[in-house]
Amino acid sequence: MKTNRLLFTLVMFLIFAACSSPPQLTQSPAKVAADNTLKLAHMLEQKQNLRDAKITYQSAYEQYSNFASFKGKLCSLSGMARVAYLESDDAALREHIDMMEEIVRYGESGADYIPLLLKLFILQDQKDYSGVREQAKDSYDFPIDVRIQILSYKLQADSYLEPGFKSAEYDDLDRLSKRYKRSLKTDFSADPSLLSGAYYALAYQNYKLNDLRKAEKNLGYALDLDYLHENFPGLGYGYWLRAKINLKNKDKSAAVSNFLRAKSVFESLGMTQMLNNVNTELEKIKGTDK
Repeated sequence: MKTNRLLFTLVMFLIFAACSSPPQLTQSPAKVAADNTLKLAHMLEQKQNLRDAKITYQSAYEQYSNFASFKGKLCSLSGMARVAYLESDDAALREHIDMMEEIVRYGESGADYIPLLLKLFILQDQKDYSGVREQAKDSYDFPIDVRIQILSYKLQADSYLEPGFKSAEYDDLDRLSKRYKRSLKTDFSADPSLLSGAYYALAYQNYKLNDLRKAEKNLGYALDLDYLHENFPGLGYGYWLRAKINLKNKDKSAAVSNFLRAKSVFESLGMTQMLNNVNTELEKIKGTDK
């Protein structure tokens, strides 16, 4: 009896020892912290909180520097460059671009798509759709999230430049979006805003092709993602496009409702250009009602 009790005690000790052993590290805590800081900075940027976004991108850059992650530094610099561009700080923008080019040249030659995405962001904001079309070159060597962004930029440019013609990139973006959508369920590093941007690009092309049913379907996916993950600028654009679809469907009441939703978002974010756009659309509707 005493032997059994000793054996039982020994077994329980081994079980508790196993349960209390520290978990195996699969990723550096420093990298996890830096990735989370970068994600926070991106979220702040999406919400147009540029001051805090800049500070947080700088913090992410410093954290990635601690363990010489060139890709992490590039992503942080890209974020700081976007903020500098949005704040019309040309000197800071040039400095960040120069730093990115140096890292790509000497440290991370395979990550040249990060400066490319920055260039496409600026070209699209400047409405240089010919420039976007020229620069947005997809490659099978790029990660899927990068390919989705490049194809989204290219598809929107094609929609502006050749309305009524289906872009060669449409099917590729549609296919990759379905793959990326599945990964959201298991990959916590996946970015929902990339997927919502892709669905928006698909919906906008559907709208330009007068395939309004498919436009509503793709736009519904985009709006759901933007609302769920608090991508408020994307939400504003989504309501704006839904209102444009309503107008094509000759549903003025729904169009006004969605334009007002878009106006609320753009007002709260201080997005003056889109706010003026929406007000112009609302004035047009009022004019046709007289």
